[in-house]
Amino acid sequence: MDKMAISGTETVSTTFSGKVAGETQRYSNKAEKENTFKVVFEEIMENGLLKYAEKKRREKMREEILGKMGLSEEALKELPPEKRMKIEARISEEIMKRLAAEHELNKKGDNAGENQRQSLLFTSAFLDR
Repeated sequence: MDKMAISGTETVSTTFSGKVAGETQRYSNKAEKENTFKVVFEEIMENGLLKYAEKKRREKMREEILGKMGLSEEALKELPPEKRMKIEARISEEIMKRLAAEHELNKKGDNAGENQRQSLLFTSAFLDR
């Protein structure tokens, strides 16, 4: 963490860290951290917590799949459009398979499965990996 001297003896952190949906993030200043929190909060208020958690779950799946392919979002953007489209299709297909498998598991557990699904969504979106 970087520190900056203020009037000789006081120090103030110039790097803030925080957690947003289970992701540790670094902020260059307190205003950036507060703005990020505000954006996330507004998204949750607008769409609901479960939809936000589902979105974060899909993003996490996408990141895992890209990692297994040896790619990052940046590397994917650099690929030729045709190849990128094929990879995007494979990613979408894999996410759909994973979600379908989760859905089947939840159907078997009827109401308890739904509660577990919601709990897992919430947990996976807000806790560290």
